[in-house]
Amino acid sequence: IIKKISEANYKKLKEDLPYSTILRKLINSLLQKNPRERPSADELDEIHLPKILESINSKRKRIDDLLLSNDHYEDYHSHLFTFSADQWSMQFKRGLPKGLNIMDIGSGDRHTLILDVNNVVYGVGSNDLGQLGFGSQMPRIENPEPVKFSTNRPVQAIGTGADFSVFLMNKMVFTCGNGENGCLGHGSEHKSSMFPNMVQDLISYDVVKISAGYKHVLALTSDGDVYSWGCGELGRLGHGGQGSEFSPKKITSLQEKIKEIYAGYDSSFFIGISGNMYVCGSNRDNKIGLQKRSMLDIFRLGHSRIPPYKDTPILSRQLNSNQTISKISQSRDHTVVLTSTGKEDSRFIITRSRFLFVRKFCRKYLIVLSCFLKLYQ
Repeated sequence: IIKKISEANYKKLKEDLPYSTILRKLINSLLQKNPRERPSADELDEIHLPKILESINSKRKRIDDLLLSNDHYEDYHSHLFTFSADQWSMQFKRGLPKGLNIMDIGSGDRHTLILDVNNVVYGVGSNDLGQLGFGSQMPRIENPEPVKFSTNRPVQAIGTGADFSVFLMNKMVFTCGNGENGCLGHGSEHKSSMFPNMVQDLISYDVVKISAGYKHVLALTSDGDVYSWGCGELGRLGHGGQGSEFSPKKITSLQEKIKEIYAGYDSSFFIGISGNMYVCGSNRDNKIGLQKRSMLDIFRLGHSRIPPYKDTPILSRQLNSNQTISKISQSRDHTVVLTSTGKEDSRFIITRSRFLFVRKFCRKYLIVLSCFLKLYQ
């Protein structure tokens, strides 16, 4: 290695690698043997790196402008990368159809749906319960394949639960997969479906948005009403109680018309036309923010009272007047909310872990302090 360094003997960047000319020149200059021929740190920071960033941003803008033109859609396509608990890095997913432009992705426990800009849905992964909607008993699909429907209506939105899928097609809702706990919305007699079937109880409503949680589904109509069905454990359906619903049921306790819906792991979120956020379902680790804390809570020796769940929608955290919620995502133990102020995005996390750390630290401090006081007495 020392000999190669002294001789400046290094491999050149391969021509087939997707590096720009400006980046190749910069790397070559950084590897020069003579220090005088190498750029300084200040030159890198003030001249070379800004040029590269400007080139990247310019290229992104050109691509975005081209994607807005239907005439150039075929010139660009999406790349898909996957990441899981047993992988240490992002894995490039091969086998995507040529020219595919991804608009949305939904992932369940073992299956994935891909929606492209042409409103075509592709499925990949486990299909043992019909969650991919291929209408066959194929246990697994290795490469993405288009999902076939009984109608030619374009698919506007997709949703994926643990082992079921939801599709919004021309204001109509279709579901397939595991029907346990009523997740498919086809009534108590339908346990599962290998092929996407229409949710008959919503046929007379104009459904404009859908959202699938781990074991429940939300549907929003053009009138601002919300229907939910599936597992009702911990009140995630918002109907009061914890009973499951095998057919869509309107949530009547919402205080205003709704414009956005988000089904979380075991909770539900509703954004009203006023911008207020309503929540129901599990409050595990205070992930829907039902606990109102004060400074006195820090010094409580016992655990603070946190409502375990809410079975009807309740007004949650209020945002600043210049902020709007763009996206909500929830896992088993916490919630992440993406907000927008018109200029930039920001994020806040609903959880109690950080506060618990502060409280435990203060409790230990008080215990040590009380020991010193007793010794002093």
